[in-house]
Amino acid sequence: MNFLYPLLSIIGEATAKTIDKFNLKIHKINYKQLIFLVFSIRGLEILLFIVLLQIRFPKLNFLLTLLILIMILVSFLQNIFEFKGLSFKDLSYRQPISDFQPLLASFMAFLIFPSEREIKYLIAICLGSIVLYWVNLQKNKLRKIDKGTWYILGGVFFQALLSNLYKLGLNSISPEYILLFRTLGVLLLLLIFTKVNFKYITLKQGSFGIISGILYLVGSLAVLYSIKVFGLQFSILIIMLNSILMYWLSFLFLKEKIEFKKVISSFVLICLVVAIIIF
Repeated sequence: MNFLYPLLSIIGEATAKTIDKFNLKIHKINYKQLIFLVFSIRGLEILLFIVLLQIRFPKLNFLLTLLILIMILVSFLQNIFEFKGLSFKDLSYRQPISDFQPLLASFMAFLIFPSEREIKYLIAICLGSIVLYWVNLQKNKLRKIDKGTWYILGGVFFQALLSNLYKLGLNSISPEYILLFRTLGVLLLLLIFTKVNFKYITLKQGSFGIISGILYLVGSLAVLYSIKVFGLQFSILIIMLNSILMYWLSFLFLKEKIEFKKVISSFVLICLVVAIIIF
């Protein structure tokens, strides 16, 4: 049963990102509108989930409150950079850069948490990141560092940092409340610091945004439970399979080209993950 957590996180996140790209590229939704839609749906659903299951509110002290505020700020920045990067670049450009996010998160965890210092996971994540980077790198794609690239790099850094903040927060706060605090906090910052125009959201844009929000909720909650149950390094390793699913989803729904070497890399990465789990 517990292994459903990393599996659901892979499916939820990869599918949601593909739908976001489709919404940005085909339906031309503004990235600010998309963030607001996604977080609104996620906030309403997780709040309903907490009420129905009667999950107790955590006891917060000064340090935990500070951690939550930092988590909200980092999450806000990560989403702004992520969606802006998606609006500038396609998934085939973004993926080689974002493939190093697990490695960065793993190094952070290795340095911060003594319980996460298993060298086999660090080596496996490093090898997996190198394989994915080599496979996804396209000629002349990454030679020019432009605005879109900087947004993607920023999103990668903040996402890696956020994973480690989750690890800290899960020691005292349930996954549901971490997600609720993060979601409501990002919504508030979005309303304060960005101008979201709700008048020009079409039915198609809104529908895809709602679907994306539901999938992000499933993926985000599954990630938090995976970290809580299995630890951060193991969860990072499994979630790296996200890239494989995104190859095929982009190929099937966005008509982005998939090369034979990506098929080979999918097999190699799955073998690497299985080998680490067994040994």
